Amino acid sequence: MVLLLAILINLTACSSLLKTDSQPEVLDIPSQWKGSVAGATINVRPWTEDFNDPLLNAFIDESINKNYDLEAIRSAMFMSHANARINGADQLPQISAGFNPSRNKRNSSGGFGVNSGSYTDTWRINLNINWEFDLWGKIANRVEASTLDYEASQEDFKAAYLSLAGNLGRSWADAVAAKILYQLNVDTVNNYKNNLEIIEQGYAQGIYTALDLRLMRSNFAQAQNLLYAQEVVKNNTVRTLEVLSGRYPKGELLISNQLPEITHDIPLGIPATLLARRHDVIAARRRLAAADHRVAEAKKAFLPNISLTGSVGNQTRELSDILNFNFFVWNIASNVVQPIFQGGRLWAQVDQSEATVRQAQAQYAQTALIAFQEVESFLNADKQLKKQLGTVQVSAHEGLEAELLAQEQYQSGLTDIVTLLESQRRSFETQSTLIRTRMERVQNRINLHLALGGGYAQSKPIITHDEN
Repeated sequence: MVLLLAILINLTACSSLLKTDSQPEVLDIPSQWKGSVAGATINVRPWTEDFNDPLLNAFIDESINKNYDLEAIRSAMFMSHANARINGADQLPQISAGFNPSRNKRNSSGGFGVNSGSYTDTWRINLNINWEFDLWGKIANRVEASTLDYEASQEDFKAAYLSLAGNLGRSWADAVAAKILYQLNVDTVNNYKNNLEIIEQGYAQGIYTALDLRLMRSNFAQAQNLLYAQEVVKNNTVRTLEVLSGRYPKGELLISNQLPEITHDIPLGIPATLLARRHDVIAARRRLAAADHRVAEAKKAFLPNISLTGSVGNQTRELSDILNFNFFVWNIASNVVQPIFQGGRLWAQVDQSEATVRQAQAQYAQTALIAFQEVESFLNADKQLKKQLGTVQVSAHEGLEAELLAQEQYQSGLTDIVTLLESQRRSFETQSTLIRTRMERVQNRINLHLALGGGYAQSKPIITHDEN
């Protein structure tokens, strides 16, 4: 009677055990990005279309195929998929078969002697079935939770895939900029060398003073020092790329000679669409939904478990009769188990699962906020770097023209050595700043594409299933 009453109470409470969506309102999402063009539609193309660099594309493809960190994440994704399949098997009947041959011997004894007895052979075959009815959907909640975990791991892999591609692109920009800066240093050293030769000849003829000669020698040596330092940077960046692509770091990787030119802005769309594009946000949302299902599973543990067990088999003393249906026996039984007292275990499991939901809510909200912050930051940086690039281009052009003019005037005796050296220093600095600004804009554009949920080559599908 007590058991029946407990079952009836649990049945009336079933409606309160259904899964609910606990996805939080992250924040009041604005209708437009700060400073973006109103009404712009989303069209986040692969960032490699902006760059149009075949060497870069080939390098990224090769590196992704050989990256061990990415392969580890892929393996974790396959493990999550297998776990979902394991949990799904609980919804189906569990069937097992057995074959048990045995031989027994019984000795007969009389007086003080022992006589040899007889052997008895037994042949047993059986088929067992066990099936738990998922009347309340508890197993279904568990299966759905593990499926959502698998979907989250797929999004993790996609996020890692695109993050790796972005890191490769930024490292490539580093290496190209280092190569260009190295060539700028080479040109500067050659220019100083030519000027030094002119001054040495003029000094020998009494045209230039010893001060002119020593200042030029000092600047020439300083330029050589900067060249040697930049050569180290250039080689190190190339070796970093080789390691990322799974190669031995020989410093021989062929890279581009110029940084890509960015000629257009990105249509951003509205902020609300970001939550549906960012793989890390989608993964956090999947894990939150999985946590909801686990709360429902934990609550349904208070309901009775209903299962069906059965077996069919045969036991004979002759192997030839093992499949004789005249000897077959079978049995079937149902089982209803209602938890009554578990020492607080079931309530603790509910509390634990609800705490997991609150944790997943916080993680989802934080992930979404970081996603919005990254877009706003990289978008603002993109606009500022565009303005900065314009002023630096003017500065580099005027600095180069000033250097050429100072060199002509110095050779004509219209200005002094200090003016020439200062103009050369400023020209070198402005050209270096121009190269670094272009590199920073390229890297920031990659970051902006990734923050918006864009890929590096959307025409190439990201494989997220086990091909084996």
